[in-house]
Amino acid sequence: MNRRNATIRGITAVQPFWRPDLEKCYVIPVNTPTVPPQTTPAGASSPGWVEQVTQIFGTTATLVTVASDSSSIPAPLRHVSDWRLLGRRQPAPQILAVHCGTASQNLAAAIFGGPKAAGAFINANPSMQSSLLTWWPNSFLVLWMRLDWLPANTSDASMCWVSNGIIPIALQGQPARHFVYRDGPVAKLPFATLKWPATLQDAFRVQLLTEAYGPRYRQVGPRKVVLNLGFWAALLASKLGFVYRLREKAFYRSQPADGQGEQVPKEVVLNDTMCVLQQEASLAPLDFPAGEIRLSVVKALVEHMKIVVAVHSPGERDGLAQFVRERVEQRPGSDVTTAELYTDYVDYCMARKLPRYTESKFQRLLPPVVKQMFTVIRSHDILRPGPEGETHWHRGYRALGLKRSDGTVSSDAPGTTSACPEKGHSSSESVPSVI
Repeated sequence: MNRRNATIRGITAVQPFWRPDLEKCYVIPVNTPTVPPQTTPAGASSPGWVEQVTQIFGTTATLVTVASDSSSIPAPLRHVSDWRLLGRRQPAPQILAVHCGTASQNLAAAIFGGPKAAGAFINANPSMQSSLLTWWPNSFLVLWMRLDWLPANTSDASMCWVSNGIIPIALQGQPARHFVYRDGPVAKLPFATLKWPATLQDAFRVQLLTEAYGPRYRQVGPRKVVLNLGFWAALLASKLGFVYRLREKAFYRSQPADGQGEQVPKEVVLNDTMCVLQQEASLAPLDFPAGEIRLSVVKALVEHMKIVVAVHSPGERDGLAQFVRERVEQRPGSDVTTAELYTDYVDYCMARKLPRYTESKFQRLLPPVVKQMFTVIRSHDILRPGPEGETHWHRGYRALGLKRSDGTVSSDAPGTTSACPEKGHSSSESVPSVI
């Protein structure tokens, strides 16, 4: 590819202007104006030009006409006029731009240095696969979206996030769709569903916690600064992956593999909190109050964590209702005993680390739960064979059965009978037990 500078009506770029889809230099003819152009409202001078942009963004976007070197334009998309480079004054050309923020119904833009960086972000967020993607000279791609929460403008090595400012989208004299890299509707989705680069994720987390708890430091005297315990408790718990279960009165660290989590001993909570607090202090040595790194402050942070990351864990009653809902099904012609239900209930609770009732409490509390969910009352005449082949009457439920481990319905599951004998009558055929 021929690497050479390109000029657009008085704008000189360090790198050539390039169409990302064509993978080649795109040089726009030089057209230096002799009279400085006047800034006009969008649409006043080129109505057809604005109509083309409106078709791309819809009527919900606020359009403005601005000089290409305006400070309102993010640095990666801003261009330097010739007079700044060559020492002679030459006015910057006018461009059409979209105003990000609440003025355009929470419109925001993510600016990438090229297709590779943009592709990595889009692959991590499938919901952005069809969202509008534009480009701008010097190989910058702009991904457009609308979110329910807009953090302040932030940038890192991989992308530049703009929620307040203007993004250039068209040059006078060029078709508006010339700068559309991938046409499509602007994606509208919750901010929490997006996955961000680690640096931006940390920056956004700090902004969100600042809105919720206030600034990270508190001035309590002319020369004394202390930690905002609410802010730091939420930040450290988020970094450590802690939640505090109210029923167990213990901290747990979530495990992505099973989603159940493991209990964290108190001494480990204190030690991990101290370590992460020291790491955060090393990142801001001039601002962080070093005197706050002491055991009494760490203990106070742990107490605040119990409030800011508290969760209600299911109790025995919740576990029983969940078991009946997920493991028991209606099955005409079948039956199941209370003992068989309790055996499966114990396995179910152990696999999910749920608290469970004793067998006596289970037998007493199960009937109203089953009646509420299936309108089936408990029977006392469920036949099951004994150890020596004799049959016995057991408590249980008719027209119900246990689901298979894969959750599918089984029409020939153990415990199914073609005709259940009435109480007081004998049956020549033994009834198999439910496994």
